[in-house]
Amino acid sequence: MSILIDHFGLFHTLLRPLSFIRFLGLISLIVGVLLIVFLPSYLQQKRQLMKETKEHAPSKFLWQLTGIIAGMLMSTQVAINGFLGKQLHSSIHAAFISFSIGTFLVLVVVLSEKSYRKLQLSILKQAPKYVYLAGFFGASYVFCNAYLAPLIGTGAVVTLSLVGQIISSLVIDQFGLLGAIKKPIKFIQVIGIIFLFIGVLGIELY
Repeated sequence: MSILIDHFGLFHTLLRPLSFIRFLGLISLIVGVLLIVFLPSYLQQKRQLMKETKEHAPSKFLWQLTGIIAGMLMSTQVAINGFLGKQLHSSIHAAFISFSIGTFLVLVVVLSEKSYRKLQLSILKQAPKYVYLAGFFGASYVFCNAYLAPLIGTGAVVTLSLVGQIISSLVIDQFGLLGAIKKPIKFIQVIGIIFLFIGVLGIELY
């Protein structure tokens, strides 16, 4: 999605036509993501299918497609926030508007479900204090996107963010940080990281 936004200059972003080298970089990036994320998950599901029949194995295709659509929405958000920050001459105000609208929509959903009592339970429940940092990290992420998009382009922001997300997630899984299940990095994922960096170089340098 970010490549399309850059190629057509959507949402007043920097116009960066899709060159052949950038296309090869995109393919390498996709291969890297498949090796790091989807292939280990596929192999694990295949082993589980050997233990149970296909009738009892739920399909995850629609959920995976939803994840792809969510990623496309995230790229679009980066472009829009970047343009808004440029128009307002303030990335902080752009992030504020983005989070204000998001908070309002979530509040409407919570009130419509009459699940506001769960908010009190979630606050009072004994949980590690670091869980409240998620909001800070989210706000910082949106602010950085709004600040960087007009400077280096939507494709660059989304691509580099993807690399950061994958590397940090591998580190979290490797050491079981922040309450995550410990999952050692596999050799195939290391190969995926190499493809990932080749893809980034192809997309960003050409």
